Amino acid sequence: AEEEPEEEPEPEPVAPAPKILERVEVIPRKFTEEEEILFSYFTDIPGISQQATLALADIHNNAGDKTSKSGNVLIMGRQLSGKTRLADALICAACMDLNIEAAKVAKVIGEDLNDKDAAEIVDNMAGGFLLIEGAGSLSDEFVENLNKAMEFRTDSLVVILEDEKADLMNMLKKHEDFAKKFTSTIIIPVFTNDELVTFARTYANEQGYKLDEMGTLALYTMIGENQKDTEPVVVGKVKKMVDRAIERSKGPKIASLFRKNATAEDGRIWLREKDFRF
Repeated sequence: AEEEPEEEPEPEPVAPAPKILERVEVIPRKFTEEEEILFSYFTDIPGISQQATLALADIHNNAGDKTSKSGNVLIMGRQLSGKTRLADALICAACMDLNIEAAKVAKVIGEDLNDKDAAEIVDNMAGGFLLIEGAGSLSDEFVENLNKAMEFRTDSLVVILEDEKADLMNMLKKHEDFAKKFTSTIIIPVFTNDELVTFARTYANEQGYKLDEMGTLALYTMIGENQKDTEPVVVGKVKKMVDRAIERSKGPKIASLFRKNATAEDGRIWLREKDFRF
């Protein structure tokens, strides 16, 4: 009897080659519609979209490098200028660009890191985003250890440093090798009164409220009265103004039941001139 031919073994499946991100052109541009939602507080601030989109392109192009030698970001601005809010938006936009559904994100205060192990932190946060607030307060020893850790395998961890410009620059001047790893910078400017009111409207809308015409004029007046050359009004202060106006608008529960025209057509509650009398 003829022998039956042996069946050839099926070839083992070949793992697909890892997807390599195509480099993008590093040029300033306007926000996309999706990015405008993420950066809603900053869309009307001159220069922010250009700086943020440059940073996003830089993060994108360095995502293939398994270290953190580049593609890291500095965010500078006055206290309560919205640095952390901007950093949050940048991280979300970067995740959207890189198709990352869930990224490791840590927000820490600079001075709280000085007694910590930088290498261990980088190892734990590999592939994610490390946001250091008040980074100008980092000790020389921690900065040197973090600098070394960023040169080894980090799975493209992105480090974001934020602080007031003078404090951050003073720290970076002492650590030139470390400073070179931060290849993008976003500077939040001093806002004009119009920009602060635009922020207030956006913030109020997110809380379910809306400024009417007289409420807007009252806010303009309040911002103008608080503006000082040495201490300009920042978004954090305007946020507190709106928060207080919202609390005042609630008033006694019984009175609110009988208030006429309390809501706009879109269902948001009006903030009126009297709500800003404090």
